[in-house]
Amino acid sequence: MARAPARADLFQQWQPSRGRNLATPRVSHCAATQRSAGRCVDCETLGTGRLEGLAETAFAAGDKSASDRYLKDTIALHGQRGPYWIAEAYEYRGERDQAIDWLNQAYDRHDSQLVMLKDDPMLSGMRDDPRFKEFLRKINFSE
Repeated sequence: MARAPARADLFQQWQPSRGRNLATPRVSHCAATQRSAGRCVDCETLGTGRLEGLAETAFAAGDKSASDRYLKDTIALHGQRGPYWIAEAYEYRGERDQAIDWLNQAYDRHDSQLVMLKDDPMLSGMRDDPRFKEFLRKINFSE
């Protein structure tokens, strides 16, 4: 199966003015901080999309354990405010069931990012999934 294009490349195609430096590879930026302080202050100050982008970047680099850590941090720090971004990360990682679950959470939490759903290149792989089509109907988006 072909790997999805890098998040920054997709985002740049979709929103050229905002795609710069979205997913700069900093895969191990917080390892020392986590060992010494038990948490990463840098991750706490990153926005949902940026931290989720790091999870995708680590996954693309073949470091699933780092990707898991970033995704876990994203959920812990931003799960209530950013379920849509978390759904994107799971879809990028090929974990469709979790992506669908997080889209449902985005709907339940009235996540404003859902307006991007139909045109979001990060979710283009879902378009033929019956659960995604059902979700579009649920939120009154036409296919």
